[in-house]
Amino acid sequence: MVSVNGIEIEWQEEMTVQKLLQIMNYTFPMIVVTVNGIPVDRAQWPVYMVPDKSVVQAHHLIAGG
Repeated sequence: MVSVNGIEIEWQEEMTVQKLLQIMNYTFPMIVVTVNGIPVDRAQWPVYMVPDKSVVQAHHLIAGG
């Protein structure tokens, strides 16, 4: 299992950050992701493996005034 913003989902082999975001249907272009408290650069999403039992935080960045 993997926790994504407090939601438990089934872990899969070869699960990358990019694949996880697709599973969660997170399509907003401005997202910041951490895996077990470690920030993951957007360029690394396609290759950064999410270990089983990870805690992932994905936050949308919103600007306003």
